[in-house]
Amino acid sequence: MSRRKLALVALVSLAFVLAASIPSYPQSNVFFFGKVVDESGAPVGLAEITVYKGNSIVTFTRTSPDGSFNLYVPVGSYTFLVYKKGYAPIYMTLEVTPEKGGSLGVLVLKKGVTVVPDVTSVYTSQGDTVRIPVKVFNKCLDPVLVSFSIEVPQGWRAYFVGPNNLVASDFYIEAGSNRSLVFVVEVPLNASEKESVRVSFTWFNLSGHVDFTFTVRQREWRLLELPTTSVKSFPGGQLSIPINVSTPFSYEATVTLSVFAPSNFIASLVDENGLTVQSVTVRPGEKRRLQLVIYVPPTARISTYSLRVVARSGPLQSIVNLDVIVESAYDLLKISPGATSINVTSGSTVTFRVALKNEGNMPTVALLRVQTSSPLLRAYTSVSGEPVASLYLVPGEEKALALIVEVDPSTPSGIYLVSLRANGTTSTAEQSFLVRVTGTRKIVISNIIFQVTGAPGMTTTYKLGLVNAGNTPLNNVMVQVEAPSGGFEVTVHPSTLALPPNSTASVDISILIPSNASEGFYNLPIHVVAGDIRLDRVLVLEVRGEQGLGFTYIATGLFLLSLTVVSYSKRQRRARG
Repeated sequence: MSRRKLALVALVSLAFVLAASIPSYPQSNVFFFGKVVDESGAPVGLAEITVYKGNSIVTFTRTSPDGSFNLYVPVGSYTFLVYKKGYAPIYMTLEVTPEKGGSLGVLVLKKGVTVVPDVTSVYTSQGDTVRIPVKVFNKCLDPVLVSFSIEVPQGWRAYFVGPNNLVASDFYIEAGSNRSLVFVVEVPLNASEKESVRVSFTWFNLSGHVDFTFTVRQREWRLLELPTTSVKSFPGGQLSIPINVSTPFSYEATVTLSVFAPSNFIASLVDENGLTVQSVTVRPGEKRRLQLVIYVPPTARISTYSLRVVARSGPLQSIVNLDVIVESAYDLLKISPGATSINVTSGSTVTFRVALKNEGNMPTVALLRVQTSSPLLRAYTSVSGEPVASLYLVPGEEKALALIVEVDPSTPSGIYLVSLRANGTTSTAEQSFLVRVTGTRKIVISNIIFQVTGAPGMTTTYKLGLVNAGNTPLNNVMVQVEAPSGGFEVTVHPSTLALPPNSTASVDISILIPSNASEGFYNLPIHVVAGDIRLDRVLVLEVRGEQGLGFTYIATGLFLLSLTVVSYSKRQRRARG
């Protein structure tokens, strides 16, 4: 056979082989092709393209590594599903006809997990804790485990809180559902004005992130608190100024303290035991009280000197400045009364509340002197119930005292003057008070004998006589009697009464003696109270047996009979004479 015929046979054979290798499709199938990419335009390999008719799968294919795909679909109405784990699915409804085949274009798969916070720009303050609600959505066709990682500036702390306030970094989310979380950020006390926090999250082989911007208000942290910014003193003087130490921390912290004083000045911080301290431990919410003690040198010139106290705790530092104004030594006393006049009745005791302050720059002893315009008024000064004649006051110190005035019951109505004078080293203060006596309040018990007798099982009565010897009504006079122990019962009638001026009244005190009472003497204290007037007496009860009482009655009868006989005899003698 010639070479030409051999070549022709080989060509025909190759054509048959190629025809056999090409798959044959019915003429009713329509060819489609396209490409699947993600939101950045990168190809998505192994994405599944599934064609459904109702709930039945008609055909299926996967994308190649470059994201391309092709498939044949019979003529009809279908739903195309494009999906890959981790992405949100794409659904397309197509009416397939021979004329509509060809390219489906570029299909973009979006990420199936999204994190949506309520805010991403936050305005807060140093030391605050910020809670941001966050929702995590799963749009995938599969459940996913979302893992979070957080990037924070140095000193910051952040975490996610799920249901039941549990802190976690991984959260399981069902397909097509969402979960509500809380993103908690703890802003440190020394945070800068502008900071960023990044939250990254991963699922399957995909990832995403959310950036938060924090605008932080800068606070002036005050570890130290002084009651003043300047004090006055004198050469050779000593000052003691209270200073509070605290921290904003939620835990126990140590505060280091330093005092910087002018040349030749001596300054230190002392605790409640008088010990010098250079650091203190402060609990949350506590204020440690120290004293800043300053010694002004005797050679100090008249001028203003600056002193600085520095406190440090963790990342915080606080500085307070104090000016010490050195002047010539003097005291300056000032009396501040609560009231300067009062209306009273004679026999009363009244109290004026007074404050004495040293507004000078040196300590002093104030000598107190009280004068009255009438000897019927007795006045004196008292502190905490104890009479005082002098007070020691350091510069700026104020002490409360009472000016007590006792009005004699015989004081007639009128206006009386009481003067209080305080003499210091270089100053004197004086204050006058008016006492208006508007009437006399006086009550008198008219009884002379305070004894009563009774027997067991009987009731005995004692009459108490009262007299209003003043010229003002006594509208609420109370009589109280204390019963002896052992079953004695005391009844007072009336127990409260009113006495007009110069009137009298009697009160019955009935005593029920128990049948088992022993013979003897019993004391019954009596209290008569009318406002600020109080009278106290003791009624003696003698309990006798029945025989003792019979003998008393017989002796009394014989005594009266003897008096009658003696009287009759004297009359007979006079008649004879």
